[in-house]
Amino acid sequence: MLETKDNSKWRDATRGRDARETFFFETRRRKMLTAILLTIEGLTEDEQKHYVRKDGKYVLDVKPVEGFELADVQGLRNTVKTLRAEKEDLNNSISIYKDIDPTRAREAMAKVKMIEDGEYEFDKDEAFTKALESERKKMAEKHVGEIEPLKNENNSLRGQLEKIFVDNVAMEAITKRDPNANTRLLLPHLKSRLKAEEFEPAKFRTVVMDVNGQKDIDGQGQPISIDSLVDEMVETFPEAFSGHGSSGIGDNGDSNKSGNGGVTIIPKSNQDAMNNNLEAIASGKAQVDVDS
Repeated sequence: MLETKDNSKWRDATRGRDARETFFFETRRRKMLTAILLTIEGLTEDEQKHYVRKDGKYVLDVKPVEGFELADVQGLRNTVKTLRAEKEDLNNSISIYKDIDPTRAREAMAKVKMIEDGEYEFDKDEAFTKALESERKKMAEKHVGEIEPLKNENNSLRGQLEKIFVDNVAMEAITKRDPNANTRLLLPHLKSRLKAEEFEPAKFRTVVMDVNGQKDIDGQGQPISIDSLVDEMVETFPEAFSGHGSSGIGDNGDSNKSGNGGVTIIPKSNQDAMNNNLEAIASGKAQVDVDS
């Protein structure tokens, strides 16, 4: 059969199709090589040549081409994931400062540092001084309602403590020394020398004070006891105690308010008169009218 021009074209097209089919089926018969293996058993000798042993594993030996290479990117992925999480946390933490001007913030921090170091002169920044004073005033006004009740309560408790640790202790010390002593005369003087002292939190005791308001001590540097102070009163006001020249005038004694016998009656409300007649009161020449 003669070969025509059309037959020649058909034969060439057929040959090209056969070549393509052959390449396709040859490729499908090839075994895909795995990137990393624990063992190369089961591979042909030709396939084993494509692997190198690394860190106890068999890694496919691939030559990098134009930036493409076979590499373990798991560590890189973990690093990227960690960096992304840190970036998100950082963005969240600084989001509250997004409206703050960095320059003004640095200036404010510099002023605070100067204030702490005592180097800032407020007169040079009147606006800042006014703002600071305004904030202080607001804080004071905010807490004044809470402070006042506490102050009143504290004053009330102080009054009760004074009653217990001064008034009661003074009366007990005088009557212990002399049940018939003139307590009207002695109490004001004794109480003026006593004070309730908080020696531990919420714990009080009665201490003797000197005329200058300091703790009174003896020649050996020891605190003066209340009994010792009463003994001094015996020497200072002998007439106020029974058995010392005349009977003491206690709460139930005769105060001689009428003034008979030349005794001067001094009203309780006249503090200056009492201060100027202490010796007369002590000797019995003058008496204090506690009802006046």
